[in-house]
Amino acid sequence: MAKIRIAAAADDGYAQYLGVLIASILKTSEPGDEFSFYVVDGGITEVNRKKLLDLRRLKDFDIQWLSASFDQELADCPEVSYFSMNAYSRLLLPELMAQYDRVLYLDCDIVVNGSLAELWNTSLEGCSVGVVPDIGEIVRKNDRYRKRLNLMHTRLFNSGMLLLDLQQLRKNKRFKETILWIAQHREEVSCPDQEGLNVIFQNDKKELSYRWNFNSKWDIAKSWTPAVYNRLMQINPDFTASAANPVIIHYIGRKKPWHYAFTGGFSDLWLSMRQGTPWHANGTPQPKTFCERIKKFLKGNVLVRTLRRRNRISILLKKDVG
Repeated sequence: MAKIRIAAAADDGYAQYLGVLIASILKTSEPGDEFSFYVVDGGITEVNRKKLLDLRRLKDFDIQWLSASFDQELADCPEVSYFSMNAYSRLLLPELMAQYDRVLYLDCDIVVNGSLAELWNTSLEGCSVGVVPDIGEIVRKNDRYRKRLNLMHTRLFNSGMLLLDLQQLRKNKRFKETILWIAQHREEVSCPDQEGLNVIFQNDKKELSYRWNFNSKWDIAKSWTPAVYNRLMQINPDFTASAANPVIIHYIGRKKPWHYAFTGGFSDLWLSMRQGTPWHANGTPQPKTFCERIKKFLKGNVLVRTLRRRNRISILLKKDVG
């Protein structure tokens, strides 16, 4: 079987989480599964590169470091909330991997709990991307959010897992359209790459099973009551089946299993995947001090960010008038 090509993006701060992702893929793969990893390098140090290469003792793999020019291709895209510019790097993969026709993109806040061969070999039936619908959006029915994106009649998807037809994306240039859409809506986006992708690919996506991008918040052992189960069965029986045996678990949201007091699902799975990696001794973060919590709150508060933005705009207007 041809090697499964997996792309991810990380800076040095996220290198250890990339390491846990890779370790989980290797640990739970089938004997015949072979892998090539393509890392969009946002500044990973030589120390952490060596640690990533040390994972070959779990199972051999190839790895290539990709260099992206954020200042050129993504100059007009906003840096929003806790998303770094590296979050946009998936949109550069068709050009960064010009010699390949397909790649599986995965966020670093993911662990894999089974073979990826079936997903890798899935036909996209002429579509440019394979995606998993966002069950949270389906349950919440956030019409205000959908109206802003003008997506009232399509199911939204999460962009943390994307099965990409690179050849087709180079032809139709829809990732370039996505970057342009993000830049044009930079003042209103909250999850910029995901919102742009949902708009541009609303009619060019193959929906896949929930087990290929399962939101950890929906851990069946933690959050399911009979009422929840029956509600989800009515919405989508595939989701309930996937919940019993998800392959790709995605820790969506600001709180991650490496954060103090993480209360989401599958935390033990993430910790077990970290075991045996060069980062297994890092332990669980300790509670932050009161001042650190206040600073973090102010940094992430929507009202504070809005006031800062308005202040910047008023300063620019005064300069123009002057």
